[in-house]
Amino acid sequence: IAHSQQSVQSAGRGSSISVVLDREVDLDRGGLIVNSDNQPYFANNFTSSLIWFSPEKFDIKNSKEYFIKINHNDLRAKIKNINHIIDVNNLSNIDAAKEYQDQEILLNQVANVDITLSEATAFDLFKTNKNTGSFFLIDKISNETVACGVITNFLPKKDTAKDNQEQFLSELSELVKKYFGKTNVDFTI
Repeated sequence: IAHSQQSVQSAGRGSSISVVLDREVDLDRGGLIVNSDNQPYFANNFTSSLIWFSPEKFDIKNSKEYFIKINHNDLRAKIKNINHIIDVNNLSNIDAAKEYQDQEILLNQVANVDITLSEATAFDLFKTNKNTGSFFLIDKISNETVACGVITNFLPKKDTAKDNQEQFLSELSELVKKYFGKTNVDFTI
């Protein structure tokens, strides 16, 4: 660790430092160096609670792409689902499907949403790390910050190839049973 052109053993919060590694590593802006025992999630989907700042309402039917600023990374993002709106008066969940038929988020509303990123990035849950578990949503055209949020859950990427393969093997097994009468054929890979 180098601070003010001198080698130091540690650095405090907010210090401007340089890190010299024993080998060449390609790190981009927003890249994280982490302890192997405390690794962040690395994905392109997560659930979050966000507050909507824009006077222009968000409508899931006309969902557009935003810029998301997360861990100094600037990526493209889309709100894929509104899970529920949070009533700020009593912190209860208002079921988005029942109360908000139009699937909208209005100015100053807090919503629990699923967000998909244009590419995978490292992040933590907000309850674990406030710095790497929060983000800003920015309108791509006006450059207005339309929302800020905290990451509440990691959403694993669905493996459609594996799902298709399992469905195919199941159907193949049924056909073998139907036409050949064999019931103990195993097609697992």
